[in-house]
Amino acid sequence: MDANRTIWLGFASAIIFQLFLLIVVGWHNRQMINYDAIFYMRTASYYANLQFDLAVNGYWGPLFSWLMVPLLSIFENPIDAARLVMALSAVIFLIGSISVFKSFDIHPAGKILSAWITAVSSAAWTVKMTPDLLLGGLLCLAVGQMASSKWIAQRAVQVATGVLWGLAYFAKPVAFPLALVTSSVIAALWAIGHEHKKTIWRSLAVTLIAFLSITSVWVLILSVKYGGVVISTSGKIAHAIVGPRDVERLHPHNVTFHVPEPGRISAAEDPTNMSYQFWSPFESLEYAKHQWMLICYNAKEIVATLSGFSVSGLGAFAILFGLFVHSPWRRNMKESRWRWSGAVVACLAGIYLPVYAEQARYFYVTYPFLFAAAFGLVAWLAPTIGDRLSWPLLIGFTTVTICFALPAREELRQAFITSEDERHVERGRYIAEKLKANRLQGPIAGDHGLYIAFFTNQPWYGAEPNPTVERFVASKAKLAVISRGEQELVDQFNHAAAFADLDSVLFDKQKPADRFPLKVYLRADSAGSQNSP
Repeated sequence: MDANRTIWLGFASAIIFQLFLLIVVGWHNRQMINYDAIFYMRTASYYANLQFDLAVNGYWGPLFSWLMVPLLSIFENPIDAARLVMALSAVIFLIGSISVFKSFDIHPAGKILSAWITAVSSAAWTVKMTPDLLLGGLLCLAVGQMASSKWIAQRAVQVATGVLWGLAYFAKPVAFPLALVTSSVIAALWAIGHEHKKTIWRSLAVTLIAFLSITSVWVLILSVKYGGVVISTSGKIAHAIVGPRDVERLHPHNVTFHVPEPGRISAAEDPTNMSYQFWSPFESLEYAKHQWMLICYNAKEIVATLSGFSVSGLGAFAILFGLFVHSPWRRNMKESRWRWSGAVVACLAGIYLPVYAEQARYFYVTYPFLFAAAFGLVAWLAPTIGDRLSWPLLIGFTTVTICFALPAREELRQAFITSEDERHVERGRYIAEKLKANRLQGPIAGDHGLYIAFFTNQPWYGAEPNPTVERFVASKAKLAVISRGEQELVDQFNHAAAFADLDSVLFDKQKPADRFPLKVYLRADSAGSQNSP
C-alpha cells in the first residue's frame, strides 16, 4: 500500500470515528443549550418565518442560523436542528484541520495521528453550541488552500480561498479582519525567497477580491439597516464590555431590566442599539493604561489557553521555537512550511488581544497549527532514515501524541459530565413546563429567566445584579425569577403584596420546592391571566 493511500485511509477512518463520537456526545447532550445557542435558534426561526427585520443583525454571524433553517422543517424541536449543525461544524473543522496537516508538510504519521486526536477534541467541543468550530473549520480550509502551491498556480484555487474566507465571515464577523491580516501574512511568507513575488501578490489580490465580493452583500445589508458602513457591531461591543470599571460596562441585558424589541424574547438577539458605554484608549492616559494592561492580561490568557491544548504546553512551545529559533531563518521558512504555524497563530489569536480573550473556544482554530508545529519540530530534530522512522523520531512522535491525546481525552470525559450550565437548562425547562401546564405566561425577569423564556416563548426582561421587589415591579414583568438562596430578597417577595409565590403551583410538596434553587413569583395583578403580552 502506497503512502498516499495510507494517509487517506487514516483521514477517512478519523472522520468515521469522529462521526461515531458526535452521535454519542450529541445524544448525551441532546437537550443541552447555552445562551448563544438560543440566539442562533431564534434567528433561524425568524429566517424560516421570513421575518427579515428580526433575522438580520450585525452582532451574530448568520451562517450558523442559515444552516439551521432547512432543518427546522424536519425537526419539531429546534434544539435537534442546532445539534445537527453543531455536528456538521465539527466535521468541517476536522476537514479544515486535515487541509492544514496536508499543506504544512508534516510527516505522514503526524498527519494521521493529528487527525485522530482532532476528531476526539472537536467532538467533545460540540457540547456548547457556538459557531466557533464552524469558523475554525472554514478558516483552516482557507489557510490550507493558501499554504498549498496550487494557490499560486491556479486561479480557481485563489477564488475558492476567497470564498472560504467569506464564509468564515458569515460564521463569525471576526473573520473579516482575520482574512485581511492572515492572508497577507501567508502571502508574505510565500514571498520569502520566491523568485516571482509579483505572482504571489497577484494571487493574494484575486483571493481578497473574491472575499470582498462575497462579503460586500452582507456588509451592504447591515449598512442599510443601521445607517453608515457596518461590517459588524460585535467588535465594538466586545471592546466596550472590557473597558475601565469607572462606569457599568457589562452587557445591559444582564444588568438592567428592559423590554426587548417586539417579536424577540431577548434584547441580546441584537444588542446593537442597547446602551453600552463605549470607550477609547485615546480618550485619556488612564484609558490608555487600561488598554495596555488589558492586552498584557489577554496575552497571558491566550498563552495559557494555547498551552492547555497539550501537556506542558508542547504545542505552544513548538510554534514559538519553529518560528524564531533557527538559522538561516529565511531559507528555513521557505523550505519548512510547518514553521509558518507560529505566524498564523499570532494572527488568529492576536486579534483578541484588545478585547475579551477568556473563552477557550475562540482559539479552537489554532489547534491544527499546534499539531503542525509540534510534529514538524520533532521531524526537524530527528530526521528519518530512508523511508523508516528512526528511533528518536518514533519516541518524539509518541511524546507529541501523548501530550495532545491526554487533554483531548479529558475534554471527551467532560462532555459526559453534567455541568452547572446543564442544571440551569433543566431547571428552566422544568419551570417552563409547569407554567405552561398551569396556563401561566407573560414577560419574565430575573437571573436564569432566559431559559424559561425560551421554553415558554415569552419575552425576557433581563436581570439586575442587586434587584429589589420595587425594581421587579417597575420592570412590568409578570413573572419574577430569583435565587432561593438570596434570603433577604426572598423575604421581601414573601411580604410584598405585588407578587404571589408560585411554589404551590410548581411543586406538589414543599420539600422538593425548598430544595429547588429558584423561586418564581407571579404579579398579583396578573394572577389568572392567560394572555401573552
